[in-house]
Amino acid sequence: MSESLGSDEDEPSGEPVWTPKLSLDELHDALNRAYRFRVPRAFPEAVVATRGIDEDAAFGFTWEFQHGRRARSLSAGYSNFVPDFFSFGTPYVDGLHHGFVTYAPELNVGDLPVFTFDPVYDTVDAIAPDFRTALTNLAAWHADSHTEDDSHTEDDSLTEDEEAEPDAYAEAARRLDLPAVPIATGPLGVPYPYVPPRPDDWRFVPVQDRMGVLAPADSFGPAIAFERFTVSLRDFEAQTALLREFTELCQKLLRTDYPASVLLGMQTVYRDNPEDVVLLDLWAQAYEALGRAIVVDVLRDKIAETERVRLRRRR
Repeated sequence: MSESLGSDEDEPSGEPVWTPKLSLDELHDALNRAYRFRVPRAFPEAVVATRGIDEDAAFGFTWEFQHGRRARSLSAGYSNFVPDFFSFGTPYVDGLHHGFVTYAPELNVGDLPVFTFDPVYDTVDAIAPDFRTALTNLAAWHADSHTEDDSHTEDDSLTEDEEAEPDAYAEAARRLDLPAVPIATGPLGVPYPYVPPRPDDWRFVPVQDRMGVLAPADSFGPAIAFERFTVSLRDFEAQTALLREFTELCQKLLRTDYPASVLLGMQTVYRDNPEDVVLLDLWAQAYEALGRAIVVDVLRDKIAETERVRLRRRR
């Protein structure tokens, strides 16, 4: 396995950076290059702390970050796509991923909040405001889930092999001397009420089951009830007309310099219209207007992949 991550232009190898014996500084630099933003130092510390755990045997969790563009957004393979969510791990349960959300990379505010992407329930919920707190919470929740696991009855004890299976969540938290109880949040399944820090002339607008939008206040237009574009209509032509109206509204918002409002609309409407290249392009234009090149690249990759899939289906 390669001992360094590919550059931004390299073809992604798909190999996880799990066993290479990079130093902590080398691994941190490699992860920064792969994600194209500065990841918190605690992230490579946790990876280094759990290198002794066999990835294939790790019970319920493994780190999941990869070379080049594949590190950008592992939610890209799902219809309820979230372009500014960047996965770092998965418990291998129903497509669940844990990762960073880049609200506004241009602010360079320091540590990044950690969210859970759940494609089954179509939610993106905050876990904690920073990586160390997230790891603490995940380790504690994971331990609770094993304690309450109804797959074992009182007469059905764990086998010796099951008891010996390593848990990367708990092991990373233990080796980093993190607390053994959740911090400033509810039990598993209860979203952390996260509001990102922002300058005085910026706004944060929450969106149900999504991370919300953080942007300069003057990039938001008048309030719009985007929910009306998510109504399911029996008549195909009426449904198409509704989507066309939303598309034209987004185009108008871009022309009048309200890209943040487009982001609000996409977080609400795209999940009901997945793989729509026109919407993906408008989404990319909105991020480009805000100067968020990292997310623009994710969306451009998504557009290219969507078009490749459509071409294969026609053959």
